[in-house]
Amino acid sequence: MTTTTATHPRPLPAPRRSRRLAVGALVTAVAALGGTGMVGTASADAAQTFRSKTGNIFCKASRSTISCESRASGIRYVLSRYGGAYRTGATYRGVGNTTLGYGMTYRVGSFRVRSGTAGFTVTNRSGRGFFIERYAAYRF
Repeated sequence: MTTTTATHPRPLPAPRRSRRLAVGALVTAVAALGGTGMVGTASADAAQTFRSKTGNIFCKASRSTISCESRASGIRYVLSRYGGAYRTGATYRGVGNTTLGYGMTYRVGSFRVRSGTAGFTVTNRSGRGFFIERYAAYRF
């Protein structure tokens, strides 16, 4: 009497398309979770908008400039990527897609925005920038 053992076939590898979808889903999940931490980053390809926790300060950042405006006083400062900050009279009455809580730092391209209870401190890579709060602002 002879006995034969059945061999189990090896599982087939997943098709490449499924692997790409899985990697794409993982990248999307990591990107979505990245904005929930204490330090946020954003791509500078498109304009980014954000606001203070109280909604008194709104900012808009692009690849080459960032501008912030106080809703209460209408004070608005603009900072370029390599230059200094200057005050301007034009208004941006935006909504702000992202809310910065107190103590958070938000990076957009070459700009960094630190949120505090008194207001926003905005700097570029060369260390120039401005501070803006509800009723006052200054550049440095």
